[in-house]
This record gives sequence, C-alpha cells and structure tokens, in this order.
Amino acid sequence: MTRQLGAFQICFWVVATIQGLTVFVPAASLGVSVFFWWPVIALLFLLPYLAILCELGTTWPSAHGIHYWVTLAFGSRWGARFSWYYWLNLPAWYPSTFLVCSGVLAELCYPELPLWGHVIIAIVLSWVSVWLVVCGRDLTRALNTVGMVTRLMIVVTLIVGGIHHAATKGMANPVNLETLSPQLDNAIMYLPTLVFSVIGAELIANLIFRVGNPRHDLPIGLFGGMLFLLLLHAGGTFAVLSTVPRDQLGLVSGLVQTFRIIFGSSFVGQLLTCLLGLATV
Repeated sequence: MTRQLGAFQICFWVVATIQGLTVFVPAASLGVSVFFWWPVIALLFLLPYLAILCELGTTWPSAHGIHYWVTLAFGSRWGARFSWYYWLNLPAWYPSTFLVCSGVLAELCYPELPLWGHVIIAIVLSWVSVWLVVCGRDLTRALNTVGMVTRLMIVVTLIVGGIHHAATKGMANPVNLETLSPQLDNAIMYLPTLVFSVIGAELIANLIFRVGNPRHDLPIGLFGGMLFLLLLHAGGTFAVLSTVPRDQLGLVSGLVQTFRIIFGSSFVGQLLTCLLGLATV
C-alpha cells in the first residue's frame, strides 16, 4: 500500500526540493534592499502562485501535474509546448549550478583554476548526476535526504555565524532607510534569481494522488513549506551581508568568503571552512 502524504511531508518535500545554497550570494548582491524585495516577491508572486497550485491540485488532481492542467485548458498542442518550455530551463540551470560547485572547489583548492578547468569539473558533475539517476530510486532518495539534512546544517551554521558576527563586530553592510530602499541598478539582474529560487512547488502536483486529504493538507504543506523556505533564504542572505561587504562579494566565491570570515584564519577555522565548502558542493 502506498504511504499517503500529510501536511508535514508536503512541507518537508517543498523545502527539500527547492532549498538551495546558490541563492544566498546573488540575493546578497542586491545589498540590504533584498529584504525589501523578499516581501514583494512573496506578496505579488508566491501568494497567487501557491493559491493557483492548491486550487488546481484539489479540483483536477492528476499524476501528470501541470502538463495535464495546460492540456485540459488549452489542448494537447499547448500541453506539449508547455512541457518543452518547462524542460528548457534545465540545460541552463544545471550547468550554472555545477559551475558554482567548481568555483567553490577552486576557491578552496586552486583559486587560479582557468576557465577550461571549471568547464571540465561541470561536465564531470553532470555525468555523475546522470549516473546517480540511473542507479535507482532508492539511492537517489537516500542522497536527497542526506543532501537536505546537509543543506539545513550549512544554512543554520551560516545564520548563527552571521548573527554572532553582526552582534560582536557589527554589520559589514550598513542597515538604514537608504540601504533598505529598493534600487534598480542590480535588481534587473538579480531579481529573476530570487523568483527562480522559490519555483518548484508545482512538482507536488505529480504526487497529489498520494495526499491523504488534499483540501486540508495541500494548502498547509505548501504555504508552511514556502514560509520556512523564505526564512532560510532570508537568514542565509543576512549571514552573507553581515560578514562580507557588498563591493567585495564574489558571485561564485561568496559562500567561501563568508565561511572564512565567520570561522577565522586559525587551523580549526580553516578546517571548518574547507569541510563546509566541500559539503556545499
């Protein structure tokens, strides 16, 4: 018998599927004004996005998810087009993620690594991902669980370290009305990253038939999971902003910079930075 999903399982699934470490540095690149943009994104995008998912998921449940909804509304041709457009984001998303991983490795081990070295590491990581998928569902499920726990540990470490740094040494980036005010200089470049970092909850539609009480559990799980996710994103972004000045923040090496400032230059600090950097990869 297939185990039914409750609100807590949906909440955990949302966080495990969407939460990533690559959003903190691009978000921090907006400066302190990012804490103005997070509520704006939540109000103008997340609320209607999650409400639509809850309505469609409970009214027209299907294992085919959003493809089924588009086909039902606009026909099979638009359903096929939508599936193709949805897939198109993967060839751009995964290489960018792997290049961030190569950047973290290079920052830890060989900062002078040339571009072709980053490309080779990204290609190797791509094929490792393919191999893991081929290995079977049990292995990928176990790795997802381990990855989720590891990411949470890293984020909590970042948040605690950022709060400690801000309390003892002050904020690396000043917080006032001027810095909190929205600025459009980098917003056009980085705001799409903020929006993209909270997309993915629509995949729960493929599992809607496994939800025990969709009308009760789906809204609680989706909204609860997304709220927790936003808190993690905001906390991780705060940690970066509290430790690294915005004009010195590296888009790829930003996390390693944050770890080094939080843990210091002692042997133990360097060891923790190395371990957390490798865990990030």
